[in-house]
Amino acid sequence: PVFHDGSGGPRATPASAHAAAAAADLIAGDSLGEDNDEDTSSVRTETEMSWKQVARWLFHRTVATISWLLALLWRLLELHLNRLVLTIIVVVCISDISAFNIISLIFVMISLLIPGMTSVCYLFFNVWALVSIQAKMGFQLEAFNQTDVATSHNCTLVNGTRFKTLGEWIGFHKVSYLPTYIQGYLWVMVLISLRVVVRRHQRAVQAQYRQAIKQAQADASLPVSSVAPPPEGTHLFSNVSREDADRDVAHAIKYLCNHGFELFGLEMTLFVCALVISVRQDAFALLYAIFLIVLLMASASSRLQRYFLWPVFCISIALFILVQYFLLLGLPPILCYTPPWDSLENNTGLVHWLFLSVPGVTQNKWFPITDFILFISATVQLHNFRKNRSLSRGSDDGYTRLGDQPTLVADFTEGESWLDFFKRLIFHHLFWLSLAVMFVAATTRTSILSLGYMIMSFVFLWYGGSQLLLRPQRLMRRWKFLLAYTATVILIKTTLQLWSCAFDERYGDAKWNNIVSSLFATSCHHPVNSTAPATTGGSQDDSGLFLDSLLLAMLLLQLRIFSSAYFIHVVHHLETIMEFAPDGLRMLLRLQHGRRRARRQLEKSNLMIIRDRVLQLEKEPHLFQTLYGGSEYKSQQVLYFL
Repeated sequence: PVFHDGSGGPRATPASAHAAAAAADLIAGDSLGEDNDEDTSSVRTETEMSWKQVARWLFHRTVATISWLLALLWRLLELHLNRLVLTIIVVVCISDISAFNIISLIFVMISLLIPGMTSVCYLFFNVWALVSIQAKMGFQLEAFNQTDVATSHNCTLVNGTRFKTLGEWIGFHKVSYLPTYIQGYLWVMVLISLRVVVRRHQRAVQAQYRQAIKQAQADASLPVSSVAPPPEGTHLFSNVSREDADRDVAHAIKYLCNHGFELFGLEMTLFVCALVISVRQDAFALLYAIFLIVLLMASASSRLQRYFLWPVFCISIALFILVQYFLLLGLPPILCYTPPWDSLENNTGLVHWLFLSVPGVTQNKWFPITDFILFISATVQLHNFRKNRSLSRGSDDGYTRLGDQPTLVADFTEGESWLDFFKRLIFHHLFWLSLAVMFVAATTRTSILSLGYMIMSFVFLWYGGSQLLLRPQRLMRRWKFLLAYTATVILIKTTLQLWSCAFDERYGDAKWNNIVSSLFATSCHHPVNSTAPATTGGSQDDSGLFLDSLLLAMLLLQLRIFSSAYFIHVVHHLETIMEFAPDGLRMLLRLQHGRRRARRQLEKSNLMIIRDRVLQLEKEPHLFQTLYGGSEYKSQQVLYFL
């Protein structure tokens, strides 16, 4: 049936109303489902976009990191490949001792002493390596007979040289496997070619930087500061100033990589010199020990050291290396000349100490490698002296070491960063570490020289941190005394090697020899019989020279810390602690006295409560009987006990 309203129009029935409502809900549900599908698809799209952004960011980050590492590798090769090539050349010359190789060894010394001659020296190295390879390969042909240039066997025995023929003395002999024979020269040619590639690449980088600067200047929208400049001079990283070194650990490491040898080159060279002495312990080590004391006596900023002592030191090391090579090479066998030291063949200890070539005694031919490492360090420091001389035109003596100016540095004693932590670790605790190394050096060997270490370590440990509060001149004077004593110990131990190797076996039964050996704990570092190989004998640390070298490095570093601007904050921190220590002690005593007084008041109040309860029980004994039970006699005993 159809119902009509008052207006005459049709009116919906209840069934049609329910149907309309159901239809409306269905339509609403369909529209809501469409909205949910759209939201889900949008979320999926955003998730996919976020993952794509993360992957894109990781890809660009990886590419940027690899590019940075490659640029750093190119820069490292540019700075240090030259010294690596020269070191390989020296290793090749020493591994194949011959008269033909000594010329290249001379050019290596010239290249390090005079940087302006580097291009000429590398031209010679190219020709030398190429000629050596061609000549050694050609000598393996059957057309060349090795006995054609041989001397007589008796002449070789009289001469005592390590070569049987003149061809071997020049540098040619027959081998069974050619690649091993010429691989050193091949490596030299490969490294020289790599050096040329590195130089060309770095020139291209400089050209790209100049082109980018021109484009930035032409385009006003692109700032010039957005173009990152390549490192300059001998710096490994660019845009790292002295102020950046106090920002965080990363910038501090970068600054030390750029200026580390400029700041501590002198100390590093002296430490390397002490290490060479501890390794060699022969006549050349004695000469190095004398140089070490002379260089320590001269001030780091004195004209005598910069303009006379250090060039003489570098030239002397070069001459020592050449002399050792001549001693290992010997004279041509064709001369049949008998050296005057051939009569020392029974005293092998003295022969090893003098580094002489004697029949039946094999020297360690790799000792000149340690001298060459010292030579590299000394020549780099010589160039630092020359560079700093040209940079510091306004100083009184024409020279100012980088980092020694009285600059204002931030206080790190109360900082919470990792850089401040490492600064506190170095500037606060290296003093105690140096004394600990001195004590270890004293207890390692039992001798009169170790007794001096023991006494001085006890004296400094007895006074403790109060030593750091002395006047700077007085503190550095005491520390320089320790430094002078350590250098003197190194010289004495090196000199005693002559007695231990040459005369100890001859006068071993003498009473005075036993006294000297006991007092100084002498032992020969070299083999004392002709059957032992050159690498055996006493241990390298039997005399304790390695610990002496380490102690020398620690003392030198601590001496630099005393003269540093950072050490001022350490002194101020210690002075503050010493100033407020009595006040802090009085405050602690006051707090302890207050706690004791409060405890006594509490005990007194508890005792009064107990007495009041006891008196209450005495007045009312029946209360005790009611609570605890028992007779009146027993309650009186308990009350009397309380």
